[in-house]
Amino acid sequence: MEKKKERKRIWVVKAAVVLLVALALCTAAARTVWNLLLPRVETTTVYGGVLQDQAQLEGTVRYGGRQTVRADGDWEITEILVEEGQTVEEGTPLLRVDTTRLDLSVRELELQRETLGHERNRAGTTWSRIEEIDTERALLGDQIGALRAQYPADGVLTAPFAGTVQQVQADAGMRAAAGCELLTLQPADSPRIVEWEMSEEALQRFAGMETIQLYFIADTAGERTYQSAQVTVDSQIYEEDTRQWRLSATLPEEWNQSEISKVQVLLNYESIRYPLIIPAECVTERDGQYYVYTVDTREGAFGDESVVREVQISVLEKNSRQVAAEASGITEGQQLVRYADKPLGDQETVSVVME
Repeated sequence: MEKKKERKRIWVVKAAVVLLVALALCTAAARTVWNLLLPRVETTTVYGGVLQDQAQLEGTVRYGGRQTVRADGDWEITEILVEEGQTVEEGTPLLRVDTTRLDLSVRELELQRETLGHERNRAGTTWSRIEEIDTERALLGDQIGALRAQYPADGVLTAPFAGTVQQVQADAGMRAAAGCELLTLQPADSPRIVEWEMSEEALQRFAGMETIQLYFIADTAGERTYQSAQVTVDSQIYEEDTRQWRLSATLPEEWNQSEISKVQVLLNYESIRYPLIIPAECVTERDGQYYVYTVDTREGAFGDESVVREVQISVLEKNSRQVAAEASGITEGQQLVRYADKPLGDQETVSVVME
C-alpha cells in the first residue's frame, strides 16, 4: 500500500513539473510571439550640450588689390610694350598712343590764344575788351590743359606702380574710347586672398561663424607639410549668375609659398549650450509641430515592457544632423526612438532592439 502511495506521489510531482515546464514554454512562446508583433525600435540617449556643424570647401587663392588701367580719352593704340605675366616697376612704359589728333587740336587752340594776345597788345584796345580777351585766353588755356590730361605724356602710358601685368586687353591699332579697359595690373605688395562659394542655405547654416580655418598641404623637396591658420571673413558677395555667395578672406602673411593656388576652407560652428541636443533622425514634424518618442519601462503581462510616449518639443536651433530643443518631461539621459520599423502611436508597447 505504501509503495502504491509513493508511486502516486511521484506521478503527481512529475505531472506538476511537466505542467510547469509546459506553462513556462507556452509563456515564453507567447512572449516571443508578442515581441515579434511589436514595433521594433532603436534608441539613443539624449543629453544637453552645444549644436555643432562643420563643412569643408575648396578655396581658390588669388592676389587682392588688382587695378585696371583705362583710357582717359579717345585713343588710338599704336604699340603694346608689355606682355601678360611681366613684372614692371613704377614708370615702366606699358603702351604707346597716337597723339596726332591731340597735337592738331592743341595747336589750333594755341593759335587762337596767340591771335587774342596780338589783339590785346594792339593800340586802341579798350579796357573792357582787354578784360574779355583775358577771360577768353584763360578759357582756351583750360581747354588745352583738359586735352593734354586725356593723353599720357609724350604718348607713352606708364605703370602707376610696381607690380605684375595680369591681363592685356588692348591691341595695336585699336581705337579705345574714354574708360575702355586696357590692362590689369597686380600691385607687388598685394595681399593674397582665398575665395570660396557657398549656397544661401549653407551661408545661413554658418551665419554665426566669426572665423574660419584654412589649411593646405604643400610638397617641399618631396615632403608633404601641413599648415593651418584661423582667419576672418573679409567680404561676402552674392553672384546673381551662379546664385551663390562668394566669400573671401586674407591669407596669413607667413603663407608666402608661391605654389599655393588652392586651400581647404574648414567652417566650424558651435552654438550656445542648450538643454537638449537631439539627433535629427529622432524628430518628427507634423503640421508645423515637432515631436519625439521617449522610451520608458512599465510592468506588463509578461513582465517589464518598453512603452513609447509622444512628446512635443520646442525647436530652438537645428542643422542637418542635430536639433537643439526643450521639452517638458524630457531630461538628460532620457531614451528616445531614433528608428522604428513601423509607425508609432502614443503609449504603444515596443520592442527595443538596439541602444
